[in-house]
Amino acid sequence: GRGVRAGAVWGGRAVADVGSRLANGASTLSQGVGRRFERMAGGSGLRQVRPGHEFATAKNFTIIERDGSKLVRYGPINPGPLHYRDAEVLNTFRSSSYTARTLAQPKDLYRSFSKSGKKFRAYWTDIPPAGPLQSKLDSALLPSFGNEATKVVHIRVPPGETVFEGFTAAQTEEPGVNLLGGGRQIVLDNIKPEWEVN
Repeated sequence: GRGVRAGAVWGGRAVADVGSRLANGASTLSQGVGRRFERMAGGSGLRQVRPGHEFATAKNFTIIERDGSKLVRYGPINPGPLHYRDAEVLNTFRSSSYTARTLAQPKDLYRSFSKSGKKFRAYWTDIPPAGPLQSKLDSALLPSFGNEATKVVHIRVPPGETVFEGFTAAQTEEPGVNLLGGGRQIVLDNIKPEWEVN
């Protein structure tokens, strides 16, 4: 009986010790994450902002990134250029929401296409495509679009240009085609062929 009681006491202490270590580890992790949020906010003394929520506390839905790029978030509660210009393009963004990024540094973009006449069109991504299937799924390329995504063009957009970036909305068509999208999508006007990276 004494052995059982002693074992139970030792086990309780061990569990308490492990719990204390877990609590200390969680506290340390929380402090580290908090410091990261503070750095993202531009240094000490500023309000901490969780990643993905930067625009929620930004004046006029506008932030300036560390590289100097200006970002303005647009959506149903803050309509922007695409809301007034082209509903068809707007609806290709998930939740009709996107960010207008005025570049302070060059930005590499990629486009999957199959017909040479559609090499320099409006829709791009900043993630190099891994193949036709990935491009079709991420960009919700419906069969009716006729884009087999067998070729890729790479461009480098110069500073001063504005691109509209967000996530691809789902696309459906009969009979029974339903593509979820969700990949990174960037819409760019006035593309110049000399931007192509060979």
